[in-house]
Amino acid sequence: MLSCTKKIALPSSYITTYSRLLCSLPEKYDSTNRDKFWYQWWVKKDLFGRTEDENKKSFTMLLPPPNVTGKLHIGHALTVAIQDTLVRWHRMMGEPTQWIPGVDHAGIATQSVVERDLMKEGKNLRQMAKYDVVNTITKWKDKHRNIILEQLSQLGGSLDWNQLIFTLDVNHSQAVTEAFVRLYEKGLIYRDLRFVNWSCHLETALSDIEVDHDIVESPTKIMIPGLEESITVGEMHIFLYPVEDSQFSIPIATTRIETMLGDVAVAVHPDDDRYKNLHGKFVVNPFNFRRLPIICDSELVDISKGTGAVKITPAHDPIDYACGQRHNLPVIEILNEDGTINDKCGYENFVGQHRFKVRNEIISLLKEKGLYHESKSYPSNVFRCSRSGDIIEPMLKPQWYIKCETMSARALKFVDDGLLNIEPNHYINEWNRWLKNSQDWCISRQLYWGHEIPAWKLKVSNFKLSDQQSWLIARTEQEALTKAKNLLQEKGYNSEFTIEKDKDVLDTWFSSALLPLSADGWPSNKRMNKYPLSVMETGADILYFWVARMVMLCSELSDRNDSPFPTVYLHPIVRDSRGRKMSKSLGNAIDPLHIINGVSLDTLQSALDQSNLPVEEIRRSKQQLSQAFPQGIAPCGADALRLTLLLYMKQGSGINLNINQLISNRNFCNKLWNAAKFANRVWGKSFHPKELKESNMKYLSHLDLWMLSRLTAATEYCTHGLQNFKMDLYAENLVRLVKNELCDVYIEFIKYSITKEPNSESRQ
Repeated sequence: MLSCTKKIALPSSYITTYSRLLCSLPEKYDSTNRDKFWYQWWVKKDLFGRTEDENKKSFTMLLPPPNVTGKLHIGHALTVAIQDTLVRWHRMMGEPTQWIPGVDHAGIATQSVVERDLMKEGKNLRQMAKYDVVNTITKWKDKHRNIILEQLSQLGGSLDWNQLIFTLDVNHSQAVTEAFVRLYEKGLIYRDLRFVNWSCHLETALSDIEVDHDIVESPTKIMIPGLEESITVGEMHIFLYPVEDSQFSIPIATTRIETMLGDVAVAVHPDDDRYKNLHGKFVVNPFNFRRLPIICDSELVDISKGTGAVKITPAHDPIDYACGQRHNLPVIEILNEDGTINDKCGYENFVGQHRFKVRNEIISLLKEKGLYHESKSYPSNVFRCSRSGDIIEPMLKPQWYIKCETMSARALKFVDDGLLNIEPNHYINEWNRWLKNSQDWCISRQLYWGHEIPAWKLKVSNFKLSDQQSWLIARTEQEALTKAKNLLQEKGYNSEFTIEKDKDVLDTWFSSALLPLSADGWPSNKRMNKYPLSVMETGADILYFWVARMVMLCSELSDRNDSPFPTVYLHPIVRDSRGRKMSKSLGNAIDPLHIINGVSLDTLQSALDQSNLPVEEIRRSKQQLSQAFPQGIAPCGADALRLTLLLYMKQGSGINLNINQLISNRNFCNKLWNAAKFANRVWGKSFHPKELKESNMKYLSHLDLWMLSRLTAATEYCTHGLQNFKMDLYAENLVRLVKNELCDVYIEFIKYSITKEPNSESRQ
């Protein structure tokens, strides 16, 4: 393998084992069995375990914990290839090394895939008791964590398995609770009523990274979960609001016509001559017959756009909500959390129906009433849940938030002052863009699976408390009870009370952002010998969502207020040959083991049937697989895969994986194998090379000296590449040395001299 063990004094039994195996190489290169043997041997001998030397600086890395939702894909393989190369290099230099593996519980992602699995069995997760849900998800986690760990092993990752982390383990959970409590006590966590990205299908708030933005240029039919028929997006509906006691109507344009059931006003521009005679009048909703005031708002309404009149639905649009606050308008929420219409809509026939079914019924009824004008093509940015495909609804929900302003400013200063280095440095612009515009972070989720929020609601009869006062933040229930008693005693209240645990869980990113601390045993471990990490290597797509948040939270919580790592190295996104990001939902996410061990075309195609793709897209994807891999994928081995991915780093911001390059690098590994066989065949088991000294330099030929010069040059180039995170430079020089200079030139020439002078000093 393209790797090495520790540069330490290995026991003689280890050296004997290596020598015996290297001298008994099979005739044919077979990476699969050989790799498995060596990896098991390495683990058995604990060659990846933690080494400590107080006189040497330790090199510590954290594997970005993959989600326990399923199998790893090629993007994960790239992470392993890069990190393993760096860790083995530092280990070869005799440095104490720690490479810490982990698996993330991935709250919303895991719960959503388990929910889909249960639906196939005719079960509804929302109708199950929490205990049964958590137990079901735990079984899923156990199964898929083992799959992930096996994949990491077959990829050859020299991870210290003794330090394996799962983000719902007791130690990490204690760190999460402690972090929440400390941040709350610092005034950085608060509860507020705000608009959130709401997934009606999953019935939870989502972070921005869990929302996909689909651009549609014209009316387009899409499928969403919970509906058997398709819905149309990318169109504008224009309907008429009749003015009260008048023959006049105001035309309204909207892409979400179903929300008219929650309208509370119609806004016009005060300078718009078309509506000046209607100022102060009312329109009437044709379904619930609410009288909606016609208000003037120059901040919201643009005379030149649309019809010049805007329907105001404060409960379902943040811009409308701001308008409602300016004009003291009511807030009428017409949607249940599952996306059905509630009784506040004021129209009995719609209650309990899916919002998009109601959309079609509203259009039909408006047409019957002569109030539907037309629909137009309207380019739209459709927000969809990345987990379920459902269309996101903006909803007003009380949630827990973190104030990010001061922490973002500190993270920016780390980079400005050179205390945090971001490589490649062109990502600094993205870092600055995110953090200079950082908003407070919603950290609560309405899920069963995740870290419970350490908050209890204080309930007292006949005694008024503000919403903020009624929430008790504590490490344990007993601590919460004590705080409740003290609070009520201070206010002169001594009667009975109850406390109820918040049912929500924390955003997975909050938990993951604490990993540099929790991996070192924070807060109980005072030595902190693994913090800060030596480098954080991860994908460029989560620079803000994970890396920035690690810097923000860890620097806030650590005693030294320093960055959790001095360097961030970001690798590009791996895409398929068509340039698409690899995704399980697209059906193009290749399992690394399919490349390592080989896979048939039938197996590749059958995986598509488990995806969330429409039937037609599955058909097209299967056809593309047939064209790309008519014979399936031949076994290439872990080294060929890892080498290919490192060489592809030259592509920059995106890696388009081509299977032909994998075959080429498998052949390179075969060439290296043949070179080793040649050496063993010529020199035999008893061969021991002499140390190169000035006294025996005279035996070196010009060819030998040339080869040594190429080795020296390659060492310098490879070292430069590794020191500067230029993995493609490292891999290119490695390949050039072995293939072009060692095998194609040096070995071919020395075959003749060794055959001619079998016992010469130069042979030694």
